Amino acid sequence: MSTAVEQTAFTNVDANVSYVFEDEIYCWRCGFKCKSSWNYCPKCGAELCKR
Repeated sequence: MSTAVEQTAFTNVDANVSYVFEDEIYCWRCGFKCKSSWNYCPKCGAELCKR
């Protein structure tokens, strides 16, 4: 079972890292609360700037 957990952690390393350090940011165009891992605002489609 530990092998499966290690394998999952290895294959999802990018997703886990982005999730752990995920911040809430506000869209510069419409002010919608977005996650910092998102590339675009789901409300207005504006590209979100990365910090």
